Amino acid sequence: MSNLLLLALVALGCGGGAPRPGKVVKKVGKEVKGAVQEVAKEAKKVIQDEGGDPKGTIRVELDTPKGKRFAYVHVPKGLDPTKPAPLIFAFHGGTGSSTAAKGYSKIWRGQFDKEAILVFPNGQDTNPDESAWVSKDFQDRSDVDIVLQILEEAKKTWNIDENRVYSAGFSNGGLMTTMLACHAPETFAGFAVFSNTVHKHTADACKPSVHKPLLYVIGTADDFWDGRTFSLSAMDSLEWWRGQLGCTKPTKTDVPDGPEDNMSVERWTFAPCSSAAALEFLKIEGGHHIWPGTGLPERNNPRCTDIDGSTEAVRFFTKYAGL
Repeated sequence: MSNLLLLALVALGCGGGAPRPGKVVKKVGKEVKGAVQEVAKEAKKVIQDEGGDPKGTIRVELDTPKGKRFAYVHVPKGLDPTKPAPLIFAFHGGTGSSTAAKGYSKIWRGQFDKEAILVFPNGQDTNPDESAWVSKDFQDRSDVDIVLQILEEAKKTWNIDENRVYSAGFSNGGLMTTMLACHAPETFAGFAVFSNTVHKHTADACKPSVHKPLLYVIGTADDFWDGRTFSLSAMDSLEWWRGQLGCTKPTKTDVPDGPEDNMSVERWTFAPCSSAAALEFLKIEGGHHIWPGTGLPERNNPRCTDIDGSTEAVRFFTKYAGL
């Protein structure tokens, strides 16, 4: 554990290697307080208590080659510091915003009681007209390197199981997950892409050294379904992933219908594939560009209630990727 994080956690009243969010210890000795400030200045990183917003997380800031970035981290209660824990990166979508990761963390609260550490990085927040994560140039892996930097910092603080690191992302965050699958597949055990289609330049250039299990989820009423001038359609994206992982014909099953939402979900399971344990496709008939289940708080599109996105990601990672 790095000195900065150790001291910060002591100051927050945390024990056992697992920070406890929501409580700020007011009576901290001047000595410890000064030590935290000094180490923070030297290491250029700050750990802050979020005071319950978003609930159950702490905020981590770090310097990167692209300036300051931050992430919210949820650590399960009672985490055993002697036991390596899995870690899931969950990437928001959209354009530059300083609040995107907050909203996205809320739709993962159903997984807060699981054993995995959840990390919600915030993308660039200086230009609201640009995507949160690099999307225009496949060769630009600067955001990939930032994610790997966050992972290395997490390893200094918690006992991370390096064989059980995962990535899930919505929309532009799904593109970030695709970039990780292309540029750093050896670091991750599995991927989940929601509401995004593969960019054409990515389809041409992505040649990963290894392939990992992947879950792909998108709705037929999503604006991205038919593709855009720079991206494949959803079905062509699925075909691209199928070719990448070396999959043959899928087994198709209907997901039980939930509360009335005028939508239905079909599960296509390709397993095993020649280059990975599985590819799974959740086709949401009538589904819009919105996270399935609880949905994103700022979006008003009709929501699919037949499945929950975070639950499906964890289920897939558990079944096919060793979570």
